[in-house]
Amino acid sequence: MNSYGYIVAVGGTNIIKIAAVQDAFDRYDSLRPFDEPMKVCGSVAASSAPDQPFGLQETAAGAATRALRALGATPNAGWGVGIENGILHGGVGLWVDVAVVAVINSTNYKPTFATSVGIPCPGPAFGGSVSQDQAVTAGSAIATKEGCDPADWHKHFTGGLLDRKKLLTDAVFTALCLRFNGR
Repeated sequence: MNSYGYIVAVGGTNIIKIAAVQDAFDRYDSLRPFDEPMKVCGSVAASSAPDQPFGLQETAAGAATRALRALGATPNAGWGVGIENGILHGGVGLWVDVAVVAVINSTNYKPTFATSVGIPCPGPAFGGSVSQDQAVTAGSAIATKEGCDPADWHKHFTGGLLDRKKLLTDAVFTALCLRFNGR
């Protein structure tokens, strides 16, 4: 038996994602306390999506797959959280990076989805990703062009005022609010 009532398995080992999930669960717990303590941990849980998902359907499917695989790969986990960033094209030259979050529990496996705020990006940064079978992430393309961190180019684009962890924390928190309120 572990000392935690809830083990939350994050689909992946990215430290930004794990920290964001921890912060979101802590924020929710501070407002509406859980019955038992929780532990958030990362797990190797590959996505079903390409390295750079394109479109909401592909991105959401990747998030749901990560959540399910994390839940299945982590002994005693009661929750699985998957986070997948994808590119949406809105026409008229608008390209947006958005994270889709899927939260799944071990009692019914039905995902609850939420999204992050989208960060508009220059279209040419994504040309290589889409034309190369989506094998190059937008972050890598942007980092090459802009000289920033490929895992958190969001911070670079917003002048250091909004980082990826904040975007993801808010998205996970939104999913928890929806989940625990029957949505």
